[in-house]
Amino acid sequence: MEVINKIYMIWGDKCGRFPFSNSLYIDDKIKTIIDTGAGYHKYSKFNGEVDLIINSHYHLDHIRYNYLFSNAEIIIHESDISAMQDLNKFAKTYGGELVFGSEWIDKWEKEISSQANKHSSQGFVYESEYFKSIGKVHNTYSSGDKVSCGNIIFEIVHTPGHSAGHCSFFFPEQNLCFATDYNVGSSFGPWYGGEDSDLDLLIQSAKKLIDLDAKYYINSHDQQIYYKKDFSTKLEEFLEVIEVREKQILDLIEKGYSVKDLCNEGIIYSKKYLYLEWVKIWETVMIIKHINRLEEKGILKCILKW
Repeated sequence: MEVINKIYMIWGDKCGRFPFSNSLYIDDKIKTIIDTGAGYHKYSKFNGEVDLIINSHYHLDHIRYNYLFSNAEIIIHESDISAMQDLNKFAKTYGGELVFGSEWIDKWEKEISSQANKHSSQGFVYESEYFKSIGKVHNTYSSGDKVSCGNIIFEIVHTPGHSAGHCSFFFPEQNLCFATDYNVGSSFGPWYGGEDSDLDLLIQSAKKLIDLDAKYYINSHDQQIYYKKDFSTKLEEFLEVIEVREKQILDLIEKGYSVKDLCNEGIIYSKKYLYLEWVKIWETVMIIKHINRLEEKGILKCILKW
């Protein structure tokens, strides 16, 4: 779908829901794709004829099909390149070591590298197909960089919080912002389940997006173009989920819940998904980040048992 002259959205499979995401394609002198999580068959028409792949951050659903573009230069923000360099660093940054320890990461890495999914009940996180792009990154970009594809020039807007290097992209001449993982169309709310995630930075970064002189906004996980006013309203609702979660956590702490109890309650993800190891990791990391934030704000004054 062409959004504005020579800028196209490649809408992700399953309406862009995780583990897929939307891509943005710029058909200019330097043919460029921002994020490659839309779906395997979405990229067949390019026949490898893409010059530049820009990843908004290192998460699986945004780098998933980088490996299809063997002739393209692949770049990512300098704060996220470490997580892209190998499976071990990826898993540590994604929260695996914090929750299950380094031995679990080593075991997971070996099973992924064996090209055999021995844990089908654990879904895609044990399928090697999803990790072919790890290690395939050539260079970095920095906050505020301007990227010229020829006639189309856009700006890197560093919006950390979701990940340390998470970025959005502003096209001033087109009045367009690709807000990537500020997924305002979802009731799930913000995701901050990586070891490098930061709740307060995520909230501050949202203000950066609204301060842009943009008329149109698109994100990575729903198939809609928003006018600024609608995006701004929905962004407030998106961020309000953080406070809703914190209230729920405080209410449960008052009832005597331990940290372990909180992590098993299904506050972020539904309880029915907590048997999945990676979902358990992200749930736990996000709960811990809330507890730390509440302590820093002086709201939570008791010491919780694990």
